[in-house]
Order: sequence, then C-alpha cells, then structure tokens
Amino acid sequence: MLDDNLQDDGCKPTIRLSRGTDLLLSRDQIVDRLMKARDDGRLNEIVEEVSEVYDVPICMVSLVHTKQLHFKVRVGLETTGCPHPPPGQGFNFCQHACERDTPTIVASALLDPRFQENPLVKNPPNIDFYVGAPLKFVGDGSSCYIGTLCIIDSKPRPNFSLDETVFLKRKATEVVGILQELFEDDHAPNEEGKFEEGKFEERKDRK
Repeated sequence: MLDDNLQDDGCKPTIRLSRGTDLLLSRDQIVDRLMKARDDGRLNEIVEEVSEVYDVPICMVSLVHTKQLHFKVRVGLETTGCPHPPPGQGFNFCQHACERDTPTIVASALLDPRFQENPLVKNPPNIDFYVGAPLKFVGDGSSCYIGTLCIIDSKPRPNFSLDETVFLKRKATEVVGILQELFEDDHAPNEEGKFEEGKFEERKDRK
C-alpha cells in the first residue's frame, strides 16, 4: 500500500523547460545540469543557517539521480554524494523523502524498519534522526521533485513533530528558487529562441 504522503499534486517524471518549446527534461537531466552549475554562496548560507536553527551536525541540499544521490551543498559531511543502498539494505532517505509532498520525519532510523538496514545508519555518519523537505522544480505547466533540503543527526529525536518543519519548508522553497535561477541562467535561450547547453563552466560567480 502506498504511503498517504506520496506526491499527488501532478508532479511528473519529466517537465517542459519553458513556454514555447517542446523540450522535455527528466529529473536526471535536471540534476546533472544543476550539479555543474556554480553556487554563488546563497545555498551554503541556507544549510549553515538551518543546521544552527535545528542544532544538527549535518544539513544538505541533496539531489536525487537514478544512479546516486548528489549533495549540491552540505555542512558536516566531506563527501559530495553516495550510491543508493543495495537491494535489501533499506531505503535511501532522500529518495524516499523526495517522493512525497510533505516533509519526511524519521525520528529514529535504528527503530524504523524502512531505514535500519541502510549502510549510512550502520556506518558513519550513523544516521538516526532525519528530516527532509522535498524540492519541487517547476517548468511550464509541469513540475517534478528533484531532491530535498534535509537535516541529520546521529541521535534520535522521538518528540520531533511536523509543526517543527515550518522553517525547513520555508528554506526549501528558497533553495528551489535559487536552483531554478541557477539553472535558467545557465540554460537560457539564445537570440533565435533555441536553448544552448554546455555553458555551466563559463558561468561567473555573482558578486
């Protein structure tokens, strides 16, 4: 039986990039391009602020790709991504959260059969507490979830409630706005109305 919080608001696996074009993009294509786009520091400021507000050692903007999980920005982790868990070793936290239209709260992964076999629970960073707010990327008349803004701790928080996710959701909305701006800046139509690729490396940081 599907989770009651599974996305039900019309999100599709592909979205139309912009009005007046037939170009459809998959989530993987969007994630690939966003990982190449340079952040100008605003995303880092958000994860640092969220980490402080919730008093957690780890906070990140994660982008879900079919092949693996990418960390666009993060505090408390050195790695820039991780593979999805092998079959039989639990759900991927962010992929699970990304497929819902409300924040996912895991008060204690060690006690949750969905996640207790996950390698990131059994091994460093030893995730026990996790909350992820989904990031919805919006196109022309369509949208899809591409990742999460999430907080992580190695200690459980059994009393953490949905009411406490209000700030996280607000910051997730800010993250989406920045990601869409970065994407659109680097994938804007040329004078003939055609979309050009490969401009990420040429983009300069904002002052």
